[in-house]
Amino acid sequence: MQTIEAKVQIGDDRTLRVKLPANVPVGEYEVVLVLNQSENGQSDSKMTAVWEKWVEEVEQLPLLPDPIQGDYQQHLIDKYQQQGLKL
Repeated sequence: MQTIEAKVQIGDDRTLRVKLPANVPVGEYEVVLVLNQSENGQSDSKMTAVWEKWVEEVEQLPLLPDPIQGDYQQHLIDKYQQQGLKL
C-alpha cells in the first residue's frame, strides 16, 4: 500500500484530479480519499498522524488466501473492527 499526500483545490464543479508520481504503475487500485479541510492553509497534524497510524496498521493485516465469498458488507465491518474502528 502506498500513501500519497497532496494539497488540492476542489472547484465549483466538485471535480478532483490528481497527478500521480511516475513510479505509480498503471492499473486498477482501491483508493481511500480523506478530505481534511485546511484552516488558514495549514493542515491538521493530528489528523495526519491518525491517518498514518491507520495506514501502518492496515499494512500489517494478513491478506485473505481466497477471494471474499458471502456477505461482503459483513466482511467490511469485520475488517474495520480489526483495525480498531468502533461501529
